[in-house]
Amino acid sequence: MRIYTIILLLLAIFLSACKPTPTMPSKPKLSVPANGSTVKSDSVYFLWYASTGSTSYHIQISTDSLFSSCSIDTLLDSDTSHVFRSFPSSKNYHWRLAAINNYGDSGYSSWWRFSVTLDYAGTYRKLRGAGGVFENARMIIKKSGAHYKITTFNSHGKKETNAIAILTDDGKLVWSDGWLSMMIYFDGDKAKMKMGVKSKYGQYEFQKIIK
Repeated sequence: MRIYTIILLLLAIFLSACKPTPTMPSKPKLSVPANGSTVKSDSVYFLWYASTGSTSYHIQISTDSLFSSCSIDTLLDSDTSHVFRSFPSSKNYHWRLAAINNYGDSGYSSWWRFSVTLDYAGTYRKLRGAGGVFENARMIIKKSGAHYKITTFNSHGKKETNAIAILTDDGKLVWSDGWLSMMIYFDGDKAKMKMGVKSKYGQYEFQKIIK
């Protein structure tokens, strides 16, 4: 009986020695967007270096460096990159990461700052509208001080719209004179226009011509 007790004790000691020591993941190191950089798109690509021992990440993005109110506060999987969309223009943002595993988290990395400045100016070709596809139709957007001048031409080159639009906080161009209203929202190089005369609305889609 005594020999069995000794064997069980030795086995317990062996298993205890083989048990892995709990290890917290290391703090992740940020890569993109770089600290102090400017992003000219409302879709922002985030990249960081893998954290040793991590199984997931927690990202926070805020307009203030204290992160008292976050625009984005979410968990991500083990990938080391992610794209977040629909960032309002003309704002500064701060971002930071924490690595997570079964034993806990690393604590947050130091934060980096970046700004989003959307470049809407340019020439766009109409892809589709209420009457189908209009290959020769165009829209020209020009920056005019704090506003944007928007001019559209139909397939025959006739001017249809000549408006001064304002940029809203959520990245839309809007204009109205009480009778005709217009809203343009952007998705990458696509511009989608919603125009209305009183209660009748039409939807149009344009694509920016990249030179």
